[in-house]
Amino acid sequence: MVPVVRISDQTWEAMKTLALPFEKPDELIARAMAHLAATPAAERPAAPAKPQQAPRSLGHLRSTDFTQPIQDCLREAGGRETVPRVRAWLERRMGHRFTDADREILPTAKEPRWWKNAAWERNRLARAGVIRDDSPRGIWELADPAPALRSAKH
Repeated sequence: MVPVVRISDQTWEAMKTLALPFEKPDELIARAMAHLAATPAAERPAAPAKPQQAPRSLGHLRSTDFTQPIQDCLREAGGRETVPRVRAWLERRMGHRFTDADREILPTAKEPRWWKNAAWERNRLARAGVIRDDSPRGIWELADPAPALRSAKH
């Protein structure tokens, strides 16, 4: 079995522009490891933070996957936006992550699962005081001032 090393898109792009072709990957990795071993611990780059998102076990995004995107959308809109525009923004920005299960129309809601999960997250953010719960119907609005809520735990 070959181990898998995951890197960010930014790191991959940098590697493509700066690195020589990986003709001898074992040698390259051995050199990098030797360099790190020779570098004092205080001078080593910090390990990247672990992603906050838990693995998708059900084959679709969880409602908490919409926590930061909802806030980003509202901030970009000046703190307040209509529901159709929030929905369009989320679909544009997150659509590449949607699975068939996310796009499935739920019989009870007659809406795609991803949108239902986004709406549940909006409700949770309102209970947490991040989004106003007294905005007019059809408007999502950040509370003033909106506390930063980056990780979401139910």
